[in-house]
Amino acid sequence: MKSPVQPPRWARWLLSKLHPDNTLEEVTGDLDELYTYWYKRSGKTQATLRYLLNVVSVVPPFVRRRNTDKHIITNRTTGPLSA
Repeated sequence: MKSPVQPPRWARWLLSKLHPDNTLEEVTGDLDELYTYWYKRSGKTQATLRYLLNVVSVVPPFVRRRNTDKHIITNRTTGPLSA
């Protein structure tokens, strides 16, 4: 039996490290389905490239949000402010 098509492990690892846990499962599932479609339609190289571009496209907003949630900005005149 042929093994199912899987995206590169390093790209999934990157997504798991940079994406918030509360939506990671849904995003991973959607991207895996797209990878399978792209693989069958265009081949491994194109599928991997598209998968990576999609991983990168969903990461920056979440990385910024994660960083602002962790840091507190201090205003010298009024004290701590939440970001």
